[in-house]
Amino acid sequence: MKILSNWELLVEKIKNKPGRVLIIGSSDSGKTFLANYLIKKLSSDRYKVALIDSDIGQSFVGPPTTIGLSEFKRHKNGHLIQKERALFFVGDTSPAKQKLAVLAGLAKLADLASENDYKFEIYDTCGLVQGAIGLELKFRKIELIEPDYLLILERESELDRHFLSVRQNRKIKAFKLKISEKVKARNYQRRKEYRVKKFREYFKSLHTHNININDFGLYDCSHPKDLDLDPKKGTLLGLNDYNDITKSLGIVEKFDRKNGRLTFSSPLKSLSKVVLLIFSDYQAELDLSQDK
Repeated sequence: MKILSNWELLVEKIKNKPGRVLIIGSSDSGKTFLANYLIKKLSSDRYKVALIDSDIGQSFVGPPTTIGLSEFKRHKNGHLIQKERALFFVGDTSPAKQKLAVLAGLAKLADLASENDYKFEIYDTCGLVQGAIGLELKFRKIELIEPDYLLILERESELDRHFLSVRQNRKIKAFKLKISEKVKARNYQRRKEYRVKKFREYFKSLHTHNININDFGLYDCSHPKDLDLDPKKGTLLGLNDYNDITKSLGIVEKFDRKNGRLTFSSPLKSLSKVVLLIFSDYQAELDLSQDK
């Protein structure tokens, strides 16, 4: 594995052979910082760059609890234009609680990115890298994405032995990168503040819907084996289309269990393309006083 302290050298290597770039590292290692750096350096007015963000707790694309796909293109005047293309509702901010949903959503958006033929696809991941669950998630992501480049952000050599097999894979160019001095650690409170800010931005303009749940497909991602739905006020709801892409999130307001009537609010004005409702136990964090 090559160790690069100069990120400019990395950019030149990727430019010479475009493809998929997967970034891994622990929390506060600067994964999103690196992803944004690569986007700025690789973007052009001649092609688009995709960012697939699977850091569901501290998401850059879309609200927390979702995996997001955005595309970037540089205008001829040099301005970088971002367009959100798709979301996939996972149902929680903890990847350990929703391992299968995280992998399913990542696969779904990776396929969507391939269909759009982006010159560069950059994959940002969560900070869960240690322990059995963290390592399993990272290896499964590598298998799913089949990256051309694997970028490992480390403070010391804490991940070296875990990714020995990947380093021996000749199809993947693996690089160990020095963490930028500009990256600052965030404690629990700062992370919570960030989630609240993202949720408030996402839900700033809402429409109220009252529907019969029997008109839609139903799935409870928090209790997949329990078909007896009883969504609680304030919990998040995914509104998915025929392709199982999340058109929007919603917040449960009221559920009339006897008549199957659900009232919820969402930024989505029309439900014409929604065919599947994804329920969860996750309370929308719109207030810092909420305990998560």
